[in-house]
Amino acid sequence: MFNPINTQEQSSTELNGYFVHSQLLIDIVFRMKSSSADKHELISLCKEEYKNNASTLAVIADFERDYVSDRAVWWYTRESFLYRILNIALRTQNIDLIFLFRFFLRDLRQQLEQHQLSSSIRTYRAQLISIEELEKLKKSIGYYLSMSSFLSTSVDREVALFLLGDSDVSDDLVRVLFEIDLDPQVVTAKPFADITLLSYFGEEKEVLIMLGSIFLLENIYMDENGIWIIRMILSSEKDQDFNTLFEYMKKQYQNGETGLLSFGDSLWRMGKFHDAEKYYRRMLNELPQGHADFAACYYALGLVTSAKGNFNSSLEWHHKALEMKTRTLEPTNTTIADSYNSIGVVYRQKTDNKRALESYHKALTIYQKANNKDHSSLAICFNNMANIYNEEKEYSEALRCHQMALVIFQKHRPPDHPDLGIAHNSIGSVYGSLGEHDLAMEHFNLSLKIYKNPSHLNILMLL
Repeated sequence: MFNPINTQEQSSTELNGYFVHSQLLIDIVFRMKSSSADKHELISLCKEEYKNNASTLAVIADFERDYVSDRAVWWYTRESFLYRILNIALRTQNIDLIFLFRFFLRDLRQQLEQHQLSSSIRTYRAQLISIEELEKLKKSIGYYLSMSSFLSTSVDREVALFLLGDSDVSDDLVRVLFEIDLDPQVVTAKPFADITLLSYFGEEKEVLIMLGSIFLLENIYMDENGIWIIRMILSSEKDQDFNTLFEYMKKQYQNGETGLLSFGDSLWRMGKFHDAEKYYRRMLNELPQGHADFAACYYALGLVTSAKGNFNSSLEWHHKALEMKTRTLEPTNTTIADSYNSIGVVYRQKTDNKRALESYHKALTIYQKANNKDHSSLAICFNNMANIYNEEKEYSEALRCHQMALVIFQKHRPPDHPDLGIAHNSIGSVYGSLGEHDLAMEHFNLSLKIYKNPSHLNILMLL
């Protein structure tokens, strides 16, 4: 049930980034336009999955014939094929299924928003969890929990406990009761609603909490009946220590309605390179001939194939993007510089530092012509150049570039952004190579302070 993303095997920065991008992926899915073809494709998959189950096929036929957007909650609470497949898709992050379900997810959110509770309430959810999961949670008091699916709760404590039952449990399972405090005045982005009148089971007093909701784990204790009580508070998106970072990263995606490019970008940033490439290619196939977004899609494919280690393929995509950009855009357009910078990255990965530096200098020239002297793109380019100078043992030049990058990052990044930690660490390494050990330690400590920031350490993902 619980999947901690705070483990010793991964850096806290990577974990925090993955968590934030998981949240952003949800946001993008909700803002993506869907089509009737998506619904038909989803239904076809469901029919194939249940082809030997006549009763479920009948329910699928009902859904295909009768579904309308204002019945989304009714269908979700019916706990039929739709409920089962959707929750499996969300728990396992099955990207293809989530993509096809986006019409249904949008309808669910819209109904929750329309019926958002207007006053504070405490809700309950009782279930069995493993002793291992309980111990993990007990060590995580004070952490935030991220919900990767919708959470069904009851407003009646006794009803929740009744649903748990009093049957014997095995040696590795324990009874738990989640007590969840919800305040609509605090939480604005993730709705929760009393769905009693919307539910398939209309007699149950049920509150459904939005996918992606974040909770503060306040306390865990055993009551007099031997049931573990887990106290949680639905947390405002403005309260989290990582809010500044989240808002910054959110700005990296387009506002308003999103599309396949934003969807692929989010997957790429999450490290799901195979999925990202698949949706970039899908975008290529769907774009009308001559569309301006071809260049952006070529560029994205260059990034993701590079991340997969296919450097020659990456260069081909990047050069296709560059050719189209130089043919259709002004010479000082910064997306041309982005292409040169990314081409430089690939050449460096191919250990061709000479060509890499040539590309970086071309990018730098365009950035400086198009932007003021402290644009964040300049910082990235300076960092890339510094890495090559460091490899070539030109430490003074490497230090100059890293320092220029740091100054720019400090103006454009949140104070706990990983780029600042990386910049300080890089400067520390160069000072070490120059024999300036006191200055090296100063920057290493600044880097460590950023990496140890609580906002990078206290997030769990609740499945």
